Amino acid sequence: MSTLVQIVIISSTWALLLILYTLDKFITKHRFIKSPFVVDVDAASAAGAASAAGAVPDSRPGSFIAGAGVLFTFVINLVAVGVVFGYALSASFASAARFLWLDLPLWVNITGGVLFVLYSLWGMVVLFYNPNYTPLYKPLRGRRYIIATEGPYRWVRHPRYAGAALANLIFFLFTGVWLSLLGLLGWAAIYAQSKAEEQFLLALAPEAYGAYCRRTGMFFPRLRG
Repeated sequence: MSTLVQIVIISSTWALLLILYTLDKFITKHRFIKSPFVVDVDAASAAGAASAAGAVPDSRPGSFIAGAGVLFTFVINLVAVGVVFGYALSASFASAARFLWLDLPLWVNITGGVLFVLYSLWGMVVLFYNPNYTPLYKPLRGRRYIIATEGPYRWVRHPRYAGAALANLIFFLFTGVWLSLLGLLGWAAIYAQSKAEEQFLLALAPEAYGAYCRRTGMFFPRLRG
């Protein structure tokens, strides 16, 4: 698959996502959520302070290393996309960066392209059902917090992280740029960060979130016996 075709697919998909995000942000405003699971943060903190579990923490869930590892899995995919654009736009860059490519069969690129579009749409659906999602941590004091339990969150607790991890493979299949595979090094960080965030949410709503954890999988749907 030519880099020009890849650029068209990437640009068209991301333009569509921008339109969908804008519609959800300013028009639908997360109306997909039918029964929001709302936690009063101040009340939860007061209850935690009076219990053995302790108060809801003010600091960002997870360690700096885990957060950096998660960020790396996202950023390395963007670097791979930048390489594709650079290859198409600059002959000198294409010559110098040729070692970053592996020539994959066309059917592999096509499969990767389809998975890329599906992954992108999956990520947008996740945002529709998680109004609190942000790449940067925001202190929760003095506001209500909606814990996502609908849409993709009905089956898995971390659909965004699951998609980001798989994206490292998807970008490679789609573009042949092996740099995205370096994101596999961050998978352990994704797991550590996910566990830390679950402990944080358990502090907010011990009983309700605990029950939610028991009926859902962490990254994949829980198998029913």
